[in-house]
Amino acid sequence: MSIPGFNVFKTKAIELVDSIDKDFPYDRTDREDGYIYYFPQLGLSLWRSGIFTDEMKDETWFKELSKENQEDEMKYEYFQIEINYFDSITK
Repeated sequence: MSIPGFNVFKTKAIELVDSIDKDFPYDRTDREDGYIYYFPQLGLSLWRSGIFTDEMKDETWFKELSKENQEDEMKYEYFQIEINYFDSITK
């Protein structure tokens, strides 16, 4: 699915969710909030295996990591999987 103005995998997760949520609210009953977001009106789910935010860069645990491990953690600022249920149904 193309979301105008956004690259799903290169836009920070929180920015993407906030932008889509303005017009198409995500399902807030999901117990995995932060990892997976489901937008029922779009038939869209976005998933990431971990959570990382800009604020975490200032935390001691993060600063104590090697550069390589910091880079691994920072990948969780972005979604890793996109599932479009409407496309799946029609194919």
